[in-house]
Amino acid sequence: VIDYGCGSAILAMVAAVLGADKVYAVDIDPQAIAAASANIERNQLADKIEIAHVDDMKLPVADILVANILMNPLKELSSTFSDLVKPEGHLVLSGLLHVQAEECQTHYASSFAMAEPVFSAEWCRLEGIKTT
Repeated sequence: VIDYGCGSAILAMVAAVLGADKVYAVDIDPQAIAAASANIERNQLADKIEIAHVDDMKLPVADILVANILMNPLKELSSTFSDLVKPEGHLVLSGLLHVQAEECQTHYASSFAMAEPVFSAEWCRLEGIKTT
Protein backbone atom coordinates (compact mmCIF):
# COMPACT_ATOMS: atom_id res chain seq x y z
CA VAL A 1 0.00 0.00 0.00
CA ILE A 2 1.14 3.54 -0.74
CA ASP A 3 -0.23 6.43 1.33
CA TYR A 4 0.65 9.41 -0.86
CA GLY A 5 0.44 12.71 1.01
CA CYS A 6 0.25 10.82 4.28
CA GLY A 7 -0.10 13.77 6.67
CA SER A 8 -0.46 12.19 10.11
CA ALA A 9 -0.17 8.69 8.56
CA ILE A 10 -3.64 7.66 9.71
CA LEU A 11 -4.39 5.87 6.43
CA ALA A 12 -1.01 4.15 6.45
CA MET A 13 -1.57 2.95 10.00
CA VAL A 14 -5.07 1.69 9.22
CA ALA A 15 -3.70 -0.21 6.22
CA ALA A 16 -1.02 -1.81 8.41
CA VAL A 17 -3.47 -2.75 11.15
CA LEU A 18 -5.89 -4.20 8.58
CA GLY A 19 -3.20 -6.53 7.26
CA ALA A 20 -1.06 -4.82 4.63
CA ASP A 21 2.35 -6.51 4.59
CA LYS A 22 4.17 -3.26 3.79
CA VAL A 23 3.03 0.36 3.66
CA TYR A 24 4.94 3.25 2.14
CA ALA A 25 3.92 6.66 3.50
CA VAL A 26 5.19 9.79 1.76
CA ASP A 27 4.57 13.51 2.05
CA ILE A 28 6.21 16.76 0.97
CA ASP A 29 5.82 18.52 4.32
CA PRO A 30 8.65 17.92 6.82
CA GLN A 31 6.31 18.65 9.74
CA ALA A 32 3.83 16.05 8.47
CA ILE A 33 6.64 13.51 8.13
CA ALA A 34 7.81 14.21 11.69
CA ALA A 35 4.26 13.89 13.07
CA ALA A 36 3.61 10.74 11.03
CA SER A 37 6.87 9.18 12.21
CA ALA A 38 5.92 9.84 15.83
CA ASN A 39 2.45 8.38 15.28
CA ILE A 40 3.88 5.27 13.62
CA GLU A 41 6.34 4.74 16.48
CA ARG A 42 3.68 5.42 19.13
CA ASN A 43 1.45 2.79 17.54
CA GLN A 44 4.32 0.29 17.19
CA LEU A 45 3.95 0.00 13.42
CA ALA A 46 7.47 0.93 12.32
CA ASP A 47 8.12 -2.66 11.19
CA LYS A 48 5.29 -2.37 8.63
CA ILE A 49 5.43 1.29 7.56
CA GLU A 50 8.27 3.14 5.85
CA ILE A 51 7.95 6.91 5.87
CA ALA A 52 9.92 9.57 4.02
CA HIS A 53 9.75 12.71 1.95
CA VAL A 54 8.38 11.75 -1.44
CA ASP A 55 11.65 12.75 -3.10
CA ASP A 56 13.65 10.50 -0.76
CA MET A 57 11.80 7.21 -1.28
CA LYS A 58 11.76 4.88 -4.26
CA LEU A 59 8.14 3.77 -4.29
CA PRO A 60 7.23 0.32 -5.56
CA VAL A 61 4.32 -0.46 -7.81
CA ALA A 62 1.53 -1.13 -5.32
CA ASP A 63 -1.67 -3.11 -5.01
CA ILE A 64 -3.38 -0.11 -3.42
CA LEU A 65 -2.66 3.62 -3.47
CA VAL A 66 -4.56 6.00 -1.18
CA ALA A 67 -4.33 9.78 -1.28
CA ASN A 68 -6.23 12.23 0.88
CA ILE A 69 -5.13 15.52 -0.66
CA LEU A 70 -6.65 18.46 -2.54
CA MET A 71 -8.01 18.21 -6.08
CA ASN A 72 -5.34 20.20 -7.95
CA PRO A 73 -2.48 18.06 -6.61
CA LEU A 74 -4.59 14.94 -7.29
CA LYS A 75 -5.00 16.01 -10.91
CA GLU A 76 -1.29 16.83 -11.25
CA LEU A 77 -0.36 13.42 -9.83
CA SER A 78 -2.66 11.31 -12.01
CA SER A 79 0.09 9.96 -14.29
CA THR A 80 2.36 9.33 -11.28
CA PHE A 81 -0.43 7.42 -9.55
CA SER A 82 -1.12 5.44 -12.71
CA ASP A 83 2.55 4.42 -12.79
CA LEU A 84 2.49 3.44 -9.10
CA VAL A 85 -0.57 1.16 -9.20
CA LYS A 86 -0.36 -2.41 -10.53
CA PRO A 87 -2.75 -3.51 -13.27
CA GLU A 88 -6.03 -4.34 -11.54
CA GLY A 89 -4.74 -2.52 -8.44
CA HIS A 90 -6.89 -0.10 -6.49
CA LEU A 91 -6.84 3.68 -6.22
CA VAL A 92 -8.70 5.55 -3.46
CA LEU A 93 -8.84 9.35 -3.53
CA SER A 94 -10.31 11.65 -0.90
CA GLY A 95 -9.97 15.22 0.24
CA LEU A 96 -12.33 16.29 -2.53
CA LEU A 97 -15.39 18.46 -2.28
CA HIS A 98 -18.51 16.83 -3.75
CA VAL A 99 -18.59 19.47 -6.51
CA GLN A 100 -15.09 18.35 -7.62
CA ALA A 101 -15.93 14.66 -7.96
CA GLU A 102 -16.84 14.59 -11.64
CA GLU A 103 -13.86 16.68 -12.77
CA CYS A 104 -11.36 14.61 -10.80
CA GLN A 105 -12.98 11.33 -11.78
CA THR A 106 -12.84 12.27 -15.46
CA HIS A 107 -9.16 13.09 -15.06
CA TYR A 108 -8.40 9.52 -13.88
CA ALA A 109 -10.72 7.69 -16.29
CA SER A 110 -8.01 7.07 -18.90
CA SER A 111 -6.10 4.71 -16.58
CA PHE A 112 -8.69 3.59 -14.02
CA ALA A 113 -12.19 2.14 -14.19
CA MET A 114 -13.76 4.58 -11.76
CA ALA A 115 -16.65 3.56 -9.50
CA GLU A 116 -19.49 5.88 -8.59
CA PRO A 117 -18.35 8.57 -6.13
CA VAL A 118 -19.25 8.13 -2.47
CA PHE A 119 -20.55 11.31 -0.85
CA SER A 120 -20.62 12.39 2.79
CA ALA A 121 -21.83 15.93 3.48
CA GLU A 122 -19.74 18.20 1.21
CA TRP A 123 -16.95 15.61 0.73
CA CYS A 124 -16.50 12.69 -1.61
CA ARG A 125 -14.34 9.62 -2.09
CA LEU A 126 -13.34 8.27 -5.48
CA GLU A 127 -12.24 4.71 -6.18
CA GLY A 128 -10.88 3.08 -9.27
CA ILE A 129 -9.25 -0.09 -10.56
CA LYS A 130 -6.20 0.21 -12.82
CA THR A 131 -7.04 -0.74 -16.41
CA THR A 132 -3.93 0.16 -18.41
